[in-house]
Amino acid sequence: MAKTRQLTQGEAVRLMRERANIRLVDLAKMTGLSQGLLSLVENGEHVLPADSLKRVDAALKKALKERMAEEEHAAKNLIGEDAKISIAMPASSAQFVNMTVGKG
Repeated sequence: MAKTRQLTQGEAVRLMRERANIRLVDLAKMTGLSQGLLSLVENGEHVLPADSLKRVDAALKKALKERMAEEEHAAKNLIGEDAKISIAMPASSAQFVNMTVGKG
């Protein structure tokens, strides 16, 4: 049976950033936080306070929405404009934190 564990804040931030296809330096520019600080967060060496996490969350949600719109556009180009496409995204990085990851 697979063991599960909760994602850390850093794992959730990295997962969302990678899904949004943005670089750490770009996330730093979007949030006003330093690239070094965000690197520490992603590596589990620092936990962001709530106000900073909200800025990161807002930037990642915006980037994810833009990426999803690009993917939807590409899919419609591939299969036709009349296609109905539904892509779901988490409401916030907190939902990623609450995801479990199977191991084993």
